[in-house]
Amino acid sequence: MLAAVGVLTLGTAFLQMKLILLPLWTQSAVTPNTLLGPLATLAISIGAPFPKAWIRRATAGLVLVIACGGFALLPFGRAAVFIGVAMVLRMVSDHVNGENSALRREAFLLRYRSRLLHQQRISQLASLERLAKVDSLTGIANRRAFDTCLMEHLARALPSQPVCVALLDVDYFKALNDTAGHLSGDECLRRIATSLRKAAGAALVARYGGEEFAVLFPLVEGEEMMPRLEAFRQAVLALDIRHLGRDGERVTISIGGTLAVGPENSRVVLDRADHALYRAKANGRNRVEFEPIATHQAPTAQDLRRLHNAALSGAKRLPERTEARQHA
Repeated sequence: MLAAVGVLTLGTAFLQMKLILLPLWTQSAVTPNTLLGPLATLAISIGAPFPKAWIRRATAGLVLVIACGGFALLPFGRAAVFIGVAMVLRMVSDHVNGENSALRREAFLLRYRSRLLHQQRISQLASLERLAKVDSLTGIANRRAFDTCLMEHLARALPSQPVCVALLDVDYFKALNDTAGHLSGDECLRRIATSLRKAAGAALVARYGGEEFAVLFPLVEGEEMMPRLEAFRQAVLALDIRHLGRDGERVTISIGGTLAVGPENSRVVLDRADHALYRAKANGRNRVEFEPIATHQAPTAQDLRRLHNAALSGAKRLPERTEARQHA
């Protein structure tokens, strides 16, 4: 609407300017009618689509000057008609100005509301993203957040800056749950998570599932992994939580850790840490074990021939390595 009014105003202004200059082109006598009428119409029309304060004041002043000139130069009757028409046109101009102002205010409110809704949506999406990466029970990172961070760290791992990955499991947690109940078990997990988070510093601590936690942190050159993992075990031991499922014992954790010195598959690294955790459980629990990086050698031609002969003869001589995990 504003654009249409602007086009009409420009057209009207152009026509009025032609009327003002018409006596000069035709070399006819200049009368008040040929001069004041176009000036009044031009002054009123210019103020219509551009309702700025200074334009309104300038237009009102120009109309007042034209009105006074009309009374001075024209007969009273014609001057009164001229001024009346000018005032009607001015009222129409003010109405258009008011409508334009209302439309601008409404457009501003709509833009402001749209901006608020956009910001609110961004805030809600950020909150949902945070909730999707936080464990609801303990308040620390969940498995999804840990897996994402693990892949990012493994992509940047170097021999001079290895990445430590460790799995932590609460010892005999099933006995605690069965004896004291799930509420006591949940409270125990919350206290352990808080203690691990305080001991972690800049490291990432996440609840990996059930009573199992995971820790991830890079090592600077010359830094050792085992003292940092031992600090986690000592932090839980310092809580001095009475194990209601085992008389006279306190709640402890077993830790299995490993290192990644280059880009690796996250499943391979977690499998090494899991093997170390199994060994910590098998060796008496409440301890830290380390699983080194396996160095696999390619089978020789003799090994392949022996395996082929064993398959043909039906003799199943392939060594099988089985490890049964001891559930807490």
